[in-house]
Amino acid sequence: MLYLGKKDQAIPYFLKAAEDMERLIMIFTEKKNLEQMYRCKHIQANYFRLAEDNEKSRQLLQELLPAYISLYEQIYEKNDEQGITVVSRLTDCLFFIEDYEKSIYYGKKVRHWFPISLGYAEGILLNDENRIVYTLNYVMKDIESQKSQPYDTGSETSLWDWVDIGRRLLGLPSKLDMLHLEENI
Repeated sequence: MLYLGKKDQAIPYFLKAAEDMERLIMIFTEKKNLEQMYRCKHIQANYFRLAEDNEKSRQLLQELLPAYISLYEQIYEKNDEQGITVVSRLTDCLFFIEDYEKSIYYGKKVRHWFPISLGYAEGILLNDENRIVYTLNYVMKDIESQKSQPYDTGSETSLWDWVDIGRRLLGLPSKLDMLHLEENI
């Protein structure tokens, strides 16, 4: 629904998904598995963002920021293989709270892949449309190579969400909105 021009119909589902994350957050908190609890909170923040409750999303991400920085200092600085997901999540978190400078700073520490949030943050901060286009093309190639479907959610922010974000940064409609429009012509 989200990508087919029916965002208003999708919002209640995202709010329900955000609410349902509370159970997982509680379970991981009780088990003292903080890294997974933080991941669930990150996913919850993403659901709020998709439901257009940006204030709640930003609030959750702001709360996560010190935890991600602490994990980064504990894990990543000592062993980048073990902490790669931590720094990637930190980079994304900073992107979504619009701290582009820090998103870039931490994003450049990722050596194993190109964080999407890094590319978009550089494009925004440097007012470089080509960087946003490059990043969007990178995401599209990743989707193609993984044969990702719009409902795939392999990470906190799906590749298709990143496509939508990139297209909006360029002032373009969602790719799937365009396909839906073409079907109705």
